[in-house]
Amino acid sequence: MILNLKAFAIFLLSVGVCVSFYAGASAYSKDSAGTQSKDQPEQTGDLSHNPLKKHKPKKEKQLITDPIAQGKELLASRCSTCHTAPAPTVHALSDWPAVLNRMAPRAFLSPDEEKLIMQYFQSVLQAKN
Repeated sequence: MILNLKAFAIFLLSVGVCVSFYAGASAYSKDSAGTQSKDQPEQTGDLSHNPLKKHKPKKEKQLITDPIAQGKELLASRCSTCHTAPAPTVHALSDWPAVLNRMAPRAFLSPDEEKLIMQYFQSVLQAKN
């Protein structure tokens, strides 16, 4: 019974420390006079300062209406899930349809998305010539 009480007391102590840390309790960072320590940031009740939380705020996606920009975005987002997104200049313009046909099922590209990527490749390669 004594062992169980000790284990329970240790559990309660560890829960109390965790709760006070996550609640932003600043008692641990104040000096004996009760003032905020200079090497510690001011702690508040919100958790946005939590160093353990590696959350980045989500950026709002803007609606892309330009087909060339849509193709570039699709190339970057879909191809880069498996490998580095290829530069349009890696293949000749005449070779890209075959490459896209081979890779589209792997990237879960719809026929319309393939066309957008192809339009992006055409715009870049035609601008180079």
